[in-house]
Amino acid sequence: MNKTAAFILSSFLFLFFSACSSNEAVPAPSATSQPTAAENSASAARTAEESAAQALLDTARLALQAGGFETARTKALGIRKQYPQALNAREDAILLLDSIEMFEAAARVARLDATGSVETDEAIAVERAKAADKVEFFQQKLAHDIAARKTH
Repeated sequence: MNKTAAFILSSFLFLFFSACSSNEAVPAPSATSQPTAAENSASAARTAEESAAQALLDTARLALQAGGFETARTKALGIRKQYPQALNAREDAILLLDSIEMFEAAARVARLDATGSVETDEAIAVERAKAADKVEFFQQKLAHDIAARKTH
C-alpha cells in the first residue's frame, strides 16, 4: 500500500471511529410528564435494540479494520432489518457503509499502484482514476454526513 493510501485509510478510520462511538446515550423522555408503562416498555425495547445493534456495528468495524470488506458490509446492512428501532446505530451503519466503499476503493488504488502498470497501461490508468475519484467522493460525503449527524 502506498503512503497516500495508508494515510487516507488511517485518517478516516480515526475520524470515523471517533465520531461514531458506541457509547452514545438514548435521549431520555421529557421531564415534564411521567411516562406511561407502554412508553417505558417501548423505551426499554429501543435501548436494548440500540445496544445490540451497536455491538454488531463494533464487530463490523473490526472486520473493516482487518480488511474484511464483505463481512463488514453484511453486518452493517443487517442492522436495518434486525434492529429497526435502533435509530442511532442505523445512522452509524450508513456511515460505516460509506467508509467501506471508500476503503475498498483506496485498497484498489493501492493494488493498482503496486503493479507499476499505471503509467504504461491506459486501461489500468482509467481504472485507477475511477477508484481515486470514488475515494475522494466518499471522503467528502463522510465529512459532510459526520458533521450533519444527529442523535435520536
